[in-house]
Amino acid sequence: MWQVVGGEEFGFCDPFMLFIINLFNFRLYIGSHLCYWSHMDYADKLFIQLCFPVFTLFIVLLLSKLVAKYPDCCFSRRVKAPFRAICTISVLCYTEITSECLQLLQPAVIGNKTVLYLSGSTGFFSGKHAAYGTIALLFSVLFVVPFPLVLMFRPYFTRWLQPVFNLNRLKPIFDVLQNCFKDQHRSFAAFYFVCRLVVLVIATYVPSGPVKRSLLEVTCVMFLFIFSYLRPYKQAKNVKEGELSYDWVNKSDAFLLLNLSVMAVLSTATDNDDIQPHNRAALSVIVQILAYAPLLVLVLYAYRKTKARCWSEWCDYEREEEPPPISDTVGYVAATENLNVGNHGNRLSDPWD
Repeated sequence: MWQVVGGEEFGFCDPFMLFIINLFNFRLYIGSHLCYWSHMDYADKLFIQLCFPVFTLFIVLLLSKLVAKYPDCCFSRRVKAPFRAICTISVLCYTEITSECLQLLQPAVIGNKTVLYLSGSTGFFSGKHAAYGTIALLFSVLFVVPFPLVLMFRPYFTRWLQPVFNLNRLKPIFDVLQNCFKDQHRSFAAFYFVCRLVVLVIATYVPSGPVKRSLLEVTCVMFLFIFSYLRPYKQAKNVKEGELSYDWVNKSDAFLLLNLSVMAVLSTATDNDDIQPHNRAALSVIVQILAYAPLLVLVLYAYRKTKARCWSEWCDYEREEEPPPISDTVGYVAATENLNVGNHGNRLSDPWD
């Protein structure tokens, strides 16, 4: 099993981490001998892998429509934020849909014939690839490219598409994706989508070699510099009363981008023919250890959220159990006395009068 890191194929044989990577990319493999039909080639496999995230996204959209149409059913009452589910699934599916579309649109020339790069027996936009390539092209034009562009230039697209479609209808989705950023950096919601698109384009279309590895390294470092310089998430000084500060996300994302850049540089070093075997093995172990950094950040985030929620619930419980503050009691008595004085002159009335 292999994982592309930093350019060339890098030996990555940690089964647990590969499972996590495939899980978050909606790549679930069941056994090693599963075959959908005979004579299945790599073009068919790419198209099936494209269908899985598309089907998942379609199901989530359908469920959100049903929740909106039937708000009183038992399932709808349990779904409090369908837009968050749509955003989460969209983010998770974007990389896989983009990757499969790019690979389905990657040509290769063999002699005087143009074929699909990953399936040399399949003619490029001929036969069944005419259908696969057309579908991949449609997803690229209607989803892969517009999704980050709309997030980046939302006001312009809102005015431009007004005669055809009102983008303000999708405001809850935009708010989920953009509310965590500073007002001047709300377009930064498209940053990671653009990063993924650029990296996947380089990894798919640039021929293997030093140029490809250098481009990926420079790209990772450039993304790290842009993010660290702008620090786009809201900080304590940028939030209003009642809003959350995301300064810790600035730190965690900078750490993750730094980790990615180090992995890209070290994995490139393992491709050097002059490196000694024991040094290559040591660098490979370091890269595999660094691959656990995002999972560690995710676990810490989940722990932090769970701890904060439990603490909030405990504080609410304590507030319900404890007697009202003295100031509230004094205020109630004073209000009662003023009411009685107003009703009965300058004396306190007996409630049984």
